[in-house]
Order: sequence, then C-alpha cells, then structure tokens
Amino acid sequence: MNIAILNLSDIHEVQYSIDCMQKMHDEIISCKIDLYVDIQVEKQIKNTSLINEIIPLDLQNLNIFNFKNRYSLMKYYSRNRYHIAIDTQGTFKSSLFNYFLAGKTAGFQRLGYKNTFITLLYDEKIELIHEMDKEYKTKLILSETFGF
Repeated sequence: MNIAILNLSDIHEVQYSIDCMQKMHDEIISCKIDLYVDIQVEKQIKNTSLINEIIPLDLQNLNIFNFKNRYSLMKYYSRNRYHIAIDTQGTFKSSLFNYFLAGKTAGFQRLGYKNTFITLLYDEKIELIHEMDKEYKTKLILSETFGF
C-alpha cells in the first residue's frame, strides 16, 4: 500500500506524524509512506527507514494566479501513485493538494463556510475538536483512517 501524508505545518507537527509511522508500519504489511512537507521544514527532518520519500512543497505564496504552475509540479505525484492520501493539517491549501494526490483521501471535518468545501474533498472524514492538541490530532487521523 502506498500512502501519502501531507503536513505543511511546523516541524513539531510533522514530527508527530513521523512518530505515528512506526505503528503504521507494524499494522500495514508492506506499506510505503511518502511525506509531503513544507520546503522550510524539509531541512530539519531526519530521514528514517519509515519514510520512503520526503517531498518538499513550496506553497507559501500560492494563489489563484500561480496555482496552474504549482499544479504542474504535482502531476508527477498523481492519483495513480497512492492508495490513500492523508491530510494531517486541514487547511485549504493542504486539502486541495491532498485531493490531487490520491483517489481516496482522509482529513478533518470542520465547521464553517470555507471548511464545508474543504470537507467535501475528503472521502474519510474525522471530526475535529478545536481544543484538541496537535499531537493527539495527528494520532487520531492516522489511527481512525487505518483502524488501529
């Protein structure tokens, strides 16, 4: 199973995702996990045997005018490469790119006008409680998605 985990947040939140990968490797036979991170965070991550590939994304100045150029970079990582893509962040940018990565997606269900659109991009939705700390939030999305 090929899995994409998208986390464009700070290094601490990305580290929570990496910490959860050991459980994923133990539970899912022969899984390959690619980790999509912000280009600023990539330099701070130590590659482990749990991560197949670390893919840096530069989405800082993403807007409607330069989206087409950024999207062409994502064509290499298309829907046919991954069985599932998991958005551990839940922002508009991360949910949009998560949607383009795989045929099946997972992410957080949030309330609000803009968040309703984001939630439509996920096949599997995990309810997000706003008071939840980042470490528990990351563990929740990964464990609920894969059933452990």
